[in-house]
Amino acid sequence: MKYRFEPIVFCLLMALSTESQADELTIWAGAGAANLNTLGESGLWGAGAQLGTRLGLNDFWSIALDAGGSYHPESGELPSEWVALTSLNLRYNLDVFSYVPWLGLGPTFYLDSAPTPEQEIEANFGAKLSLGVDWRTSRESSWTLFAEIHALSTDLNRYPVYSWIGVAWNYHFRL
Repeated sequence: MKYRFEPIVFCLLMALSTESQADELTIWAGAGAANLNTLGESGLWGAGAQLGTRLGLNDFWSIALDAGGSYHPESGELPSEWVALTSLNLRYNLDVFSYVPWLGLGPTFYLDSAPTPEQEIEANFGAKLSLGVDWRTSRESSWTLFAEIHALSTDLNRYPVYSWIGVAWNYHFRL
């Protein structure tokens, strides 16, 4: 019986090249495009930025706190809108290779502009589902490509869905 060792060697080498997210604190900054999907025919697109920090609990789980905002300029009959948010997420990292796919879920607090100047700024609660991939370029830094779907629980008539796609740069501190 002949054994093939190439797949085993490949897996061992890939495991050695991984940069585990356990016992590290990460700070990140990102930019992207956000969409108020239900406004207008194709939504109301805008630009945004996010800042965050993440604590690796073990090789697979981390907890993240982030804050961000987006501005959506007026389009046709739709007035301009802005959205600010902060979120606490539990994140599952498939930390096996230099590319680390992940999935996050957590509650989110939103502030958004009033529909008309006479109304006040609105506060809403909801949840965020995130999907992304981290690319570890060195021990200290990585890049992230991510997408988020937000669902507001308190203002479903106005914003049933808010989405975001973006890229972020991460800096990792070993604890």
